[in-house]
Amino acid sequence: MFCFKNLPKRPFLSDPSIAFSFSLFDKILPQSSPFRKFIYEFYLICKDGTKETYFDLKYLYSVRKIPESQLNVMDLRRKRLIKHDLVKLIPFTFFLVVPLSEFLLPPYLLFFPNAIPQRYVKFFLETRKKDFLEKKRQLALKELDLPGHWKGLDSERLIQVADLLKMEYFSLTFFISQSLILLLKTPLFLINVLLWMIRSQRRIEFKHWIFEYRIKLNYFPFESLKRRVLLYQIRKYLDNLWKEDRRLLEMEDIKLTELEARQYLEERGVINHEKTDWISEIKEWRDKVKHKKIEDFLTMLWENARRIQAEYAMKKKSH
Repeated sequence: MFCFKNLPKRPFLSDPSIAFSFSLFDKILPQSSPFRKFIYEFYLICKDGTKETYFDLKYLYSVRKIPESQLNVMDLRRKRLIKHDLVKLIPFTFFLVVPLSEFLLPPYLLFFPNAIPQRYVKFFLETRKKDFLEKKRQLALKELDLPGHWKGLDSERLIQVADLLKMEYFSLTFFISQSLILLLKTPLFLINVLLWMIRSQRRIEFKHWIFEYRIKLNYFPFESLKRRVLLYQIRKYLDNLWKEDRRLLEMEDIKLTELEARQYLEERGVINHEKTDWISEIKEWRDKVKHKKIEDFLTMLWENARRIQAEYAMKKKSH
């Protein structure tokens, strides 16, 4: 039964845009139900994300006829990020259109953990994602040698190169390895469900080493496919960063806000731990890339990240 007036205020459904009677809904899902909270929060994420995606598409349409040579550095960056998000949006549309499909989202993310478009990621999840990517970058800095001839590296080293760049990548074999682990866990999960149905307190834990083992699939033909896919993604990502840096060199006066400068530099591994002058940092970065070639770009990023890491470690020790 629908009504559009005198909507009651609810702890999880207080948005006036949801205009229907809750009498039947309350019987199916009580107010204290976690499923009800999950459905409402997912609704809010979809609502805000779709609105922001609409503005992104509108912007992309407005610059479609403008040559890239006439776009400034932040327009180039925004255009790249929107296109990257559109690739994720195509499969994600299923969860926006089909009712109650949000309950299929956790298994979808199990196989494709980076599949949510950026506009649909809430602030606290975005912060956690940034922290996770930074931890992977720090680990790659410890284990990776100077990647001067990185194109000849094996797939595992190329994954470390991608982690160093803090880029999202598709390794091709991750879906296969996750499927194999899931197949191994399914019988134990079914046994636990059976124990729960007979009201037994006993449970089988998933603590065996085989469940923690990462299936790498580093043999033919998977190794060759992984290398090709990873090389293509890393080359494309570096080309985009290099193109933006070339445009930065053409700017006589850097007209960027502090936030834009910070986002631009963090994407290149430049982290200002003291949170002071980002504009001077970007001028310093521009001077560094002035006489560099694209072949030296990854090495420069690696050396810069190593230097910043060492400086930050020294400051921590001194304090």
